[in-house]
Amino acid sequence: MNIEKLKVFKKVFSEYKNKNIYGAVAYLNVNEEADKYAYKKGLFVIKATGESAKILNDKKFKPKNWSK
Repeated sequence: MNIEKLKVFKKVFSEYKNKNIYGAVAYLNVNEEADKYAYKKGLFVIKATGESAKILNDKKFKPKNWSK
């Protein structure tokens, strides 16, 4: 997982320069507690559930704004 790319997103996509940037990781099967790592880094955690998906973050979750 290379979350450092979120830091340079606005440099590559200048049309988003006035927008907040939040990250997410989605998966079918989690490996090596990657979901917990993503949560701790401020990313939304999304799990595929059948033909849909579910955000797993709880109410205590504070997403990281990568724009700053």
